[in-house]
Amino acid sequence: MKHYHFAFLAAAVAILVAGCSKSQPKPEPEKTLKVTPSTLSFDAASSTKQVTVTTNDTWEATTSASWIELKTESKTVLQVKVKANEAAAGEAAAARNGEVVITTKGGKTEKVTVSQAAESIVFTVTAVGSTEFTSDGGALTVTVGHNVNYTVSCAADWIEEVTTKAVKTDSRDFNVKANTGEAREAEIIFTPATGEAKKVTVKQAKYVEPGTGIGDISEGEPYVW
Repeated sequence: MKHYHFAFLAAAVAILVAGCSKSQPKPEPEKTLKVTPSTLSFDAASSTKQVTVTTNDTWEATTSASWIELKTESKTVLQVKVKANEAAAGEAAAARNGEVVITTKGGKTEKVTVSQAAESIVFTVTAVGSTEFTSDGGALTVTVGHNVNYTVSCAADWIEEVTTKAVKTDSRDFNVKANTGEAREAEIIFTPATGEAKKVTVKQAKYVEPGTGIGDISEGEPYVW
């Protein structure tokens, strides 16, 4: 009788232990999230770089920057593309910064800082035709290629800008007044908001009295009437 009693007790204990083990499931591993790199730097041109996402959870990536585009390449790779950093004609785009936020289903969050360089400054000044004039004066056109604001100045009162055009214009017109004196020279200075000033040198011959040709003779050179 005692034999059966102990056998029944052993069976009951085994059932109890089995029941307890079933009621205590194995805890799930802690959710983790790692993102590399944490910063991305781009030049002004459009280009794409990758971010590696290491996690044991599902995830998504978002950004509030309209110039950043995101594409999930795989479970561990995020493609980050930036649009070209460029402004309207006659202007230069400044450097800009944005952010990509990566969030897991379990609530883990990591951020990637995105920076893009300013648009390259373009500023060229070219005189169209000759910048040397007879004493009668004449017209001068200067072509300006630019994506920044700029100013135009000239210290000589005998050179005047013919028209005042918008900052975004590609050409500037000047009038060289008639010269009644000695040969002269002056500079027209184009100064961008950012960068180095450009100069156009204008030369004008001395006055020659009509009908005499006086003023054209170089020193020591014979004159024939």
